[in-house]
Amino acid sequence: MFVALDALASGSALGEFVTPRLVSDYRFPATDDAALRREDAVRACANALNQYARLVVVDNFESALDGDGAGDALAFVTQLVAATETGGVRFLVTSRHALNLQNDVEETYPVAPLELKDAIDLFYTRAGEDFRAIARHKTIADVSEICRMVDGLPLAVELAARAVKQGHRPLNEIRAGLRVTPLDIQAADNLGYPERQRGLAASFRYTYNHLSPPAQRLFCLMHIFRGSADRPAIQHVDGTVVWEMALSELVDWYLVRADSTADPWRYALPALTEAYSRFAFQTWTLLPPLDENEFRHRHAEYYSTVAARFDETPMERWREIEDTDWENIQQGAGWAVKEFETQHGATVDELLARLDELPTVMHHHAQRDSMGTMRDDASDRTDAGLAGEYARQLKNFVYRRRTFEGRVWLSAGMVAFHQAGDKKNQAMMCNELGLWFGSRGELDDALAWYERSVA
Repeated sequence: MFVALDALASGSALGEFVTPRLVSDYRFPATDDAALRREDAVRACANALNQYARLVVVDNFESALDGDGAGDALAFVTQLVAATETGGVRFLVTSRHALNLQNDVEETYPVAPLELKDAIDLFYTRAGEDFRAIARHKTIADVSEICRMVDGLPLAVELAARAVKQGHRPLNEIRAGLRVTPLDIQAADNLGYPERQRGLAASFRYTYNHLSPPAQRLFCLMHIFRGSADRPAIQHVDGTVVWEMALSELVDWYLVRADSTADPWRYALPALTEAYSRFAFQTWTLLPPLDENEFRHRHAEYYSTVAARFDETPMERWREIEDTDWENIQQGAGWAVKEFETQHGATVDELLARLDELPTVMHHHAQRDSMGTMRDDASDRTDAGLAGEYARQLKNFVYRRRTFEGRVWLSAGMVAFHQAGDKKNQAMMCNELGLWFGSRGELDDALAWYERSVA
């Protein structure tokens, strides 16, 4: 028996929606007591199912989990499962959200993305006989790349194949379009398909609209991370007291993947989901508004502390860093430099060219001497902003990896330390820049920076 919930108005109406489809001529009792009406509906459905059904397929159950009626819907299902257990009835429920029923009556089978071979086979199956009649070696490269670009998501593969079958778009256009706008893939003929299956953007929008406002907000912010992030990072960027509840909701809706095998646990967005997160951020309309620069600063702020922990990391632990936090450290440092350039209204190279013209501002802090008297001393750790923090912490990364971005970080740090009057760290940046140029064989530049470090 198959029951589709596409037309269900709310979870509180689940019993009234399902019962007439399972029990002919059923009439609800004349009472306003919701619990009594639900119990009567459960009894009627159980009697019918115990007589003639062994498997009941319920499709699109997330429709019942929207809003205040979710509790009523779950209560109805829990009671119905208990009432039909002796009759051997089993329920197969499809949902974008875990039901999390009580009493361990639920077994969850997450539907993972298809392996590449399976995704390719699905594409050829759905693309039609005319397409399969073309010699496979002429199409396999494009089909394989399309399947990779959509992360093996069955709906995305089907949409692309359907577009080919209907003569809507050729393979090379689909492939090129996915590089530019990965969510802009939909079937030419939408007849017979529910709204949520008519395109990738429509599918993500359907799920996004089911989220609570805190979960929507966090979902919009998740695209800021590169690769995966741990819980403290997400908490720092989100900055609200409900971040943990929002994160759990995103995991339950399978928008965020949780890696429980990592220590600590890590969370990530699949590539296509990340694209919709970025789109949702750009189209955010709720209050308060979202300022991307603010959240980039929070991200850079957090990963500067992570970089500080890894500053003196032994070489044997570098692989661990690269596998977890390096992408976010690199991104945070890049945003710190952008923030630095915005504050100064010039690029780092432009600031470096007129370094001696820039004002120097010494930062002081008050201390008590041994007699308890307040005195003002120059701080050993001057306030040079996030750019200076990254330059100080990542000098070892820069030299060992010899990245172009590293030169920019060191240059930004040197400008920041110069303005802060921190000659020690300014000289260190000069020396590190000399090492960087020397590692690339640019010896004249290396010598110039070495000389500047001792000037």
